[in-house]
Amino acid sequence: MKAIDRTQTKDYIANLIKKEILHNRLKDGEELVQETVAAELGVSRMPIREAFQTLELEGFLQRMPNRHMVVRGVTPKGIQEIFRLIEHMHAGFVQEMFRLEQDFGQEFSKIFEEYKNNRCDEIRLLNYFSEVLDNLYMQLLHEKLLDGYVVFVLEDLGMSKSKEIDIWTEVESAIRLKDQNRLNELFHAYFTGLANAMIEKVI
Repeated sequence: MKAIDRTQTKDYIANLIKKEILHNRLKDGEELVQETVAAELGVSRMPIREAFQTLELEGFLQRMPNRHMVVRGVTPKGIQEIFRLIEHMHAGFVQEMFRLEQDFGQEFSKIFEEYKNNRCDEIRLLNYFSEVLDNLYMQLLHEKLLDGYVVFVLEDLGMSKSKEIDIWTEVESAIRLKDQNRLNELFHAYFTGLANAMIEKVI
C-alpha cells in the first residue's frame, strides 16, 4: 500500500484497506499489525486502529487474541455466498412489492431512463427495491450489503454497462407485468454474473 496524505480520515483508510482486500492483494488469513500498516501509509496508529475497528464490524477483519487483526478475505466460495444472499434478498423485496398491489412499473421506468442517460448509477436501480417497501431497517441493511461487494464489482472492476442494460430492460418489463418468477430468474442471472466476474478478475 502507498503512503497517503496525513489529513485523510479513518474512513478513507478503511476504504483503502477494504479495496486491497476485495482486490485480493491482502489475502484471506493474512495478519495486519497497526504499527506496520501505519508505517506503510505514513500516518499515526490512531486512524489505523479506528479503521481496523470499522472493518472488523463490516466483517473484513477479525480480531485475534494477540489483538492483531486477520484479513477475512475473498474466496470463490465466499463471493458466491454473498452474491447469492443479495440475490435472495432482492427476490424477497419483489415478493413484498407485489403484495402491496401497487403499480411500480412507471416509477421504475423513470429511474431506468435516468440510468440509460447516465443521470444515475446502477446502485440507484438496486436500491429502488428496498426503498419502495418503506422499511428503513431493511433499506439500510440493503444499502450496506450493496456497498461492499456489489459496488466493488460495478465500479472498481468496471462491469460492462451494455450487458447490464439488456438485463435491466427485461427487469423493467417484468415489473410492469408483475412477473415475479421472471424477476427471480433475472436477479439470479444478474448476481451470478457479478459473482463470476469478481472471481475471474481477483482470484
